[in-house]
Amino acid sequence: MTTNGASDQLQDNAFNSVRKQLQQQKRKVETLKAKQSKIWRRACLIYAKEHPDPEPSCAYLVKSSPQMQWTKAEVTTMLIAWHEGAIADGSLERIRAETSIDSIRAHKCADTFIKEWKLHAWMEQANLTKGVAPCSAVFADAVCLSAAEPAHVALNPSAPRKHQSKLQWLRRWRRRWGVSIGKVLAGEKIPVAEAREKARVVRPQKKTAGQFLGAVAPQSGPQKVVRKMDSVLGAQHTK
Repeated sequence: MTTNGASDQLQDNAFNSVRKQLQQQKRKVETLKAKQSKIWRRACLIYAKEHPDPEPSCAYLVKSSPQMQWTKAEVTTMLIAWHEGAIADGSLERIRAETSIDSIRAHKCADTFIKEWKLHAWMEQANLTKGVAPCSAVFADAVCLSAAEPAHVALNPSAPRKHQSKLQWLRRWRRRWGVSIGKVLAGEKIPVAEAREKARVVRPQKKTAGQFLGAVAPQSGPQKVVRKMDSVLGAQHTK
């Protein structure tokens, strides 16, 4: 192989490597766009089921796409605009009436998320409003909530019936939602900044019993030598 042939081969290899990298990057972008589009469609489906409450859809977007740059107000505006457009062109009814495998899977995913989100919202309300940490026995039978009655927990017919299966479902639910088992401390919750400010304040020292009786703390410097009381009295008696 001549020098020119070797140089051409190196150029071809470099060109092929760059082309493969560009193709991989393009596939990654297309995959990301398809994933984001799928997440948005399911968020819209959740909003259609829970209309006019946008909280479940916003929570789904946050959990499914943490890198989302939209604010809650922007997401709410987009969901309202989508819902009004879907009603106007009749696509909302078609979405609800679809019987394809993908549609059935999307509806099942939306229903499952709504039930779990309502359970999490009920737990959060019990923690923050009532100061109560519900025990596992309550969560074992609680799957979905009634929006009209926040304190009422309705049983889900598809929920596991065996106690061990319920505990396994609870472990998976806690892992998905970042819930930990613990105790709710009594007392008013203080913001971190306020707690730090209070910690910087120098508190006055507590008075001892001697200080209450009028005793004075010993001063620095040379101390006077005091004889024992019996020798002083003895000296007084001898005078």
